[in-house]
Amino acid sequence: MTAFSIIIPTYNQANLLYRCLKSVEQQTFKNYEVIIIDNYSKDNTSKIVKKFGKKIKYFKLRNHGVIAKSRNLGIKKSKGKWICFLDSDDTWMTHKLQKLFTLQKQSSLDIICNAEWVFKGKKKKLWVYGPEDKNFYLKMILKGNRFSTSGTSIKKGFLKKNKLFFSEKKSFATCEDYDFFLRISKLGCNKKFINEPLGSHFFHSNSASHNYTKHRKAFISVLKFHFSDNNFLKKNFCINNIVFRYDFKSLCSDLFSLKNFIKNFIEFSKTLFKNPFKSSILLLDFTLIKFRNIFFYIKFRGL
Repeated sequence: MTAFSIIIPTYNQANLLYRCLKSVEQQTFKNYEVIIIDNYSKDNTSKIVKKFGKKIKYFKLRNHGVIAKSRNLGIKKSKGKWICFLDSDDTWMTHKLQKLFTLQKQSSLDIICNAEWVFKGKKKKLWVYGPEDKNFYLKMILKGNRFSTSGTSIKKGFLKKNKLFFSEKKSFATCEDYDFFLRISKLGCNKKFINEPLGSHFFHSNSASHNYTKHRKAFISVLKFHFSDNNFLKKNFCINNIVFRYDFKSLCSDLFSLKNFIKNFIEFSKTLFKNPFKSSILLLDFTLIKFRNIFFYIKFRGL
């Protein structure tokens, strides 16, 4: 039986797709299949795919801007025991699949998520996901996504048993993964977070999540959907407070950007002045996360 099905949606990213597929081809563990779902690219994507041989299943689908449709088709076409998601502009370390295979044999798991190197231009950071929590669904609601799509592998039997696919709601586009992992967390599952980076995620101007306004709107749509049929959330929490955290986190991330430093600093100061207590609590939370990422960056920087 095929151990891993690697699902890669793509659109007009031939050069990046080559880098992505090369990182898969170089895996030390070879029992896998690659499923590429091409949104009718207009570049030489099909020629790139042909260079990588028989392990690749190549399908075309017009997803009309809803990448969930492409990932869902990949899930339906997959034959592997485990589903791995990989965006066409991201890459994996050569030992990733071997590491996952070893972990799966050692314990009964439904989902595994590894840390990633994150590149924004020339800047290199390490993002560590998770950690596991008693009420993981609630933490995901309050603090945002704790998984990375390109860093996550899910047992196909778990998806099949729970009839899980990505939502194809157009209003969720760019945050369909957040909704997907929220629904998984709500069900309850055996999770494993790996603090070692097993891949690299690249931000660029064409990334689907690069557009802040669009992503923010989708994030709110996902929150409203999960609040709509959950009386506990409605009674105890406020969407506006969660969105405030989302916005303030973005302000903090952009604060030291030289391009718009004065503008960002003014907006940051205004927010801090209007909401001193809430902002201070969030600053502490973000600082702790930052230190955690720095700790693992130092630990794994030689890899």
